[in-house]
Amino acid sequence: MPCFYLVWIFIVVPLVELWLLFQVGARIGPGPTIGLVIVTGTVGLILARWQGLRVLRAIREDAERGVMPAPHLMDGVMILLAGAVLMTPGLITDIFGLLLLAPPFRKLIRAWLRRRIEESIKRGSMRVHVNMGNMGNMGNMGNMGNMGNMGNRKASNDPLDSDGRPGDKPIVDTDYREVD
Repeated sequence: MPCFYLVWIFIVVPLVELWLLFQVGARIGPGPTIGLVIVTGTVGLILARWQGLRVLRAIREDAERGVMPAPHLMDGVMILLAGAVLMTPGLITDIFGLLLLAPPFRKLIRAWLRRRIEESIKRGSMRVHVNMGNMGNMGNMGNMGNMGNMGNRKASNDPLDSDGRPGDKPIVDTDYREVD
């Protein structure tokens, strides 16, 4: 499936962009078409820089309050992607980049990505590993999709299946340090 997306990104989109640029150029002329691409790219990059600085400030504020800045980090990635596609000559990529700079559109993308990730975790096709920095490796949290059923499980000292792999029970592997 990833090859399908690569074909679209590197072959189909550029061909459509070229065709659209030729169509626009035939209607308004080559000079104005090139000017349009330059203006949309430049305005988009200025907006991306401004939005990026706002997101960095929000991440810093969240970190100071001790709040996980996950939504702001996702916004930062989308703004970075917007800047990259805005530098690509073309009208479709410019429209996509400008949409990524709009906070309501980013909110929709975040919600969609969250649903996709949650579904992957529930299906078991994605596993979550947590590393808490100086606190040590929190280990493999197992299939997070089943975390809601933890209270319904029978108590067991062995979180592994009979084949020695993590089962549906969470595993927490921690390191500790004694403090006097």
